[in-house]
Amino acid sequence: RFFAVRLDARRPCRALRARWRGTPVEALLDAGTVLRDGHPDDLPDRAAPIRLARVARHLRTAGVEVDLVLLDGPDHGYTAIAPEAWTALSAEARARRLAAARWPLPEDDNARLRTLTGAARTTATRLDLEFDNAVARERLLALIEGAEHRIALQTYIFEDDAIGRRVAAALIAAADRGVEVFVLVDSLYSLHGALGRQNPTLATLEAHRGVSLRAIRPFTLPDLGSLKQRDHRKLLIIDDRIGRITGRNLGAPYFTDFAEVPLTREHSYRDVPWLDIGAEVEGPIVHAMNLAFRESWLDAGGTRFRLPDPGPPGDLAVRLVLHESMRDAQTLDAYRALIEAATSHVIIVNTFPLQFELQSALIDALARGVTVRFLVGHVRPLFGEARQPFRGGALRALATEVIHGRLDALVAAGAEAWAYARRDLPGWAADLGTVLPHVHAKLMSVDGRRFTIGSANLDITAGYWESEALLLVEDEARTQALETTLGALFSEQAVRIDTDPRWRETSARRTFVSRNWPSVLG
Repeated sequence: RFFAVRLDARRPCRALRARWRGTPVEALLDAGTVLRDGHPDDLPDRAAPIRLARVARHLRTAGVEVDLVLLDGPDHGYTAIAPEAWTALSAEARARRLAAARWPLPEDDNARLRTLTGAARTTATRLDLEFDNAVARERLLALIEGAEHRIALQTYIFEDDAIGRRVAAALIAAADRGVEVFVLVDSLYSLHGALGRQNPTLATLEAHRGVSLRAIRPFTLPDLGSLKQRDHRKLLIIDDRIGRITGRNLGAPYFTDFAEVPLTREHSYRDVPWLDIGAEVEGPIVHAMNLAFRESWLDAGGTRFRLPDPGPPGDLAVRLVLHESMRDAQTLDAYRALIEAATSHVIIVNTFPLQFELQSALIDALARGVTVRFLVGHVRPLFGEARQPFRGGALRALATEVIHGRLDALVAAGAEAWAYARRDLPGWAADLGTVLPHVHAKLMSVDGRRFTIGSANLDITAGYWESEALLLVEDEARTQALETTLGALFSEQAVRIDTDPRWRETSARRTFVSRNWPSVLG
């Protein structure tokens, strides 16, 4: 049995049926109906093959025996064959191919989640979360300084600032001790290799003996693909034993504590630290991180290096969900799966434009009686009762409007919107009042049972354009401990913003800007 899939809602079904008349196609399926994404209008055109693969995966998790897909992509729970290759086959060869394409349906939640995300369940022997920027900084440096045989570091942004230079110095010292040092950076956002740019800190690091550095996807002449198809992952593996996955780039906003900056009204927005969160793990999950790093390393032109066995299993169930730029949407489907399975509550900590597909899934969750709570930030930080902006970054205020505007439909459906807030810290000017900083973290916790942390935002850029890495933790005790920490964060370092009259007064403008924001910008 053959089915065609309508990927573009603008194409009339009648015309598509006429096109397939006289072929073995029995029915026309609508991708938006299968995915329940409402044909979101923030999808890039080149995402069509990815949506076709997602339709196949979602049908399989719903119990439909999809065994072969005419798609130029990897086999994943089905056999994939390029349309041109299928057309070139004889009738007998097609029959043989169909007969051989028999895949077992996923029978439990574990198998269904693997089908959607491509991530096998593995384990960790240790898991620690880091909310404090200064603690994260000192731990990062201590791990590099204590490394004995190999450091594998991947980041999106490696700043040429005091933090970046401290990390680079620690890496150089490790290389001088005889440690193998591998560094992967995104060429565009680390300003190294793209558009003829050279990052001075990375140039020094790259030139040092014992350090191997690769810049991902360098280019000279920009086009949409080179600008948008970037690698957003942030990973660190020390001695094949300790792994770190985080939202933090290597730079001052991510690794400076709020109490370390004597803030005044005269400071620039650049001086205000951000809230971010990372995880440190040990156990077999580190092997999965190692494999992910090595694949990216080889793609960037690096040489192969050997990896040890994963080691004994731990008692914490985890997955490493990987998304490859414009090849899949596996981190998006991880978020979708968690939201759709929610029965009690969903907590999200993120400040990027929520893509409409996830907005729709969360509205459905609210309709089921699920509590949805957001902790967001202000891309242009504010201070005081009047919520004045710090100096500079005027365009960042527009970004805040777009991001908060994506929450309006959720608030109307019953969700809560909170903003991260700090006040009265040692060294801060007394007249600052409450400061509303940016939130760069990417965290989702569901029902006190499962949570995610990593590099993947909830926007269209993370869903399709940029490569991402996401740690999915399936452990009730750890999730409940996290939610206790989040509860304290909401009560002590957050303010409710959706009940503020100023939120309601600006809702119409904010919603319009958000709805009409070009998806290519994120």
